[in-house]
Amino acid sequence: FEGFAFAPDGRIVFSSFEGSQSDIWIMNPDGTGRQRLTSDVYLDENPAVSSDGRYVVFMSNRATGGNVTNLWRMDIDGTNLKQLTNVWERDPDISPDGRWVIYGSWTQSEGSALWKVPIDGGDRVRVTDYPTEHNSYSPDGRWIAFISYLNGEHNAIIPSSGGVKPTREFNVPGFQ
Repeated sequence: FEGFAFAPDGRIVFSSFEGSQSDIWIMNPDGTGRQRLTSDVYLDENPAVSSDGRYVVFMSNRATGGNVTNLWRMDIDGTNLKQLTNVWERDPDISPDGRWVIYGSWTQSEGSALWKVPIDGGDRVRVTDYPTEHNSYSPDGRWIAFISYLNGEHNAIIPSSGGVKPTREFNVPGFQ
């Protein structure tokens, strides 16, 4: 429905609207062993899995039940829910070393930007000062790829340390 990720053991973590509710699920690649990790009235989607297979981070409206989504972390078995953010967040991805979660955020006072927060929670750190979405770490953790709206819509990359204009922008014609 809205996002999927592979766990290191090959299982697939995904969101599904089965039963008229958006929840996070996990299953084997062949479709067996399907298990619901969240089961509630809240919107749970766009999962990311840590490289050690310990955590799933996802966006959810469970804090307010409204239109605002925050990032939540849970163990890969669906237990130990922890709220990581509390503004309006989307598109989480976990750094390959498992220490950080990057995400897009928007507030009226700060605008839209790319941020990161420690996987265990804590103070958030601003990575860009311009709007981004669909953020993703490179496999080696040195780069972050995303859609940038700095000078129109472009695919772009920056160093994972952030704080800079795009190192490279790519024009991709048509819907990709």
